[in-house]
Amino acid sequence: MALPIASRPEQITPEWLTFALASVLRTGMVREAKLEPVGTGQVGDTYRALLTLEGAPPEAPTTVIAKMPAEDETSRTTGVALRSYELECRFYQHFAANLPVRTPHCHQVLFDEETHDFVLLFEDLAPAVQGDQIEGCSVDDAALAVEEMTKLHSPHFADSKLSSFDWLNRRNPETSAQIAGIATVVLPGFIERYGNALGPELVEVYEKLTTNLASWLDKAPGPLTITHGDFRLDNLLFGHTPEGKATVAVVDFQGVSLGPGTSDLAYFLGASLLPEARRDNEDELVRIYHHAMTASGAENFSFDDCWFGYRYGTFAGMIVTLVASMMVEQTDRGDEMFIAMGSRHAQHAVDLEALELLG
Repeated sequence: MALPIASRPEQITPEWLTFALASVLRTGMVREAKLEPVGTGQVGDTYRALLTLEGAPPEAPTTVIAKMPAEDETSRTTGVALRSYELECRFYQHFAANLPVRTPHCHQVLFDEETHDFVLLFEDLAPAVQGDQIEGCSVDDAALAVEEMTKLHSPHFADSKLSSFDWLNRRNPETSAQIAGIATVVLPGFIERYGNALGPELVEVYEKLTTNLASWLDKAPGPLTITHGDFRLDNLLFGHTPEGKATVAVVDFQGVSLGPGTSDLAYFLGASLLPEARRDNEDELVRIYHHAMTASGAENFSFDDCWFGYRYGTFAGMIVTLVASMMVEQTDRGDEMFIAMGSRHAQHAVDLEALELLG
């Protein structure tokens, strides 16, 4: 019997979980499951299921994480339109198990191509703690995340086989025009909602980017690799090994794409560090990224290439902030987060004189 897609929390029943976790429960079963919401996702809903088990082996998990479409209709429509649900499910079906980047083990991936209903059932990495996009992070945590990022980028750096995965997001004139069109439509509402908080100088950066967005998208520097697309603190879980070594795990692959890895790097550093800390430390952090990439086999990738891609990528976070903020459910935390991200990303572009790359 095929396991049905439990796309709402009330469908995550003990019976469903018993079948979904059969490989780890063996002859055991789930007697009871209590669900509680976790995370701060804007497009999908995530729950922790606390399990009462019977007859299961000692190593069987007593908590798991279930991710499913957003209950909010606006956010769900956005998730379907941007293929966010499909992309994350495909990533776990095709790539996650064979990449060294630390991401939760996925017990189940169920996706309906027609309705885009889905459920992902993950191991629970608690007591690891989610990063806070609004507060920002320390330089040490940023360095840890940058090194983990390279474990996503380096295995498929300049890998021609990636072109065979036709579901991967990629840039071409058609998609560039679509993204530019969406940005043009949502920009007035974005300025009305967040313009006062950003200030006129940074608003002007968004206006200039939107005007030149299609041409900027078409100039993406190579080589290309698998990119996360939303590599930020809210999508990172910080913890420690039993020996006390700091660790970080990456979640939320709803924007996975074929693109320049340096755009993930710029996106992360631009919004995760407060501007002063970023200015003081970004050269060293970019060098950490470049060293780890070349040490892992990235060829014909000079530091100058890396730095150019990093400057180019300062606009990646601006695009995500501009579009996502106007296409998901509006919340108080969401507004605070988008103001923080929007201002930091635009200031990043100003600081690195990236506007000259638009023309």
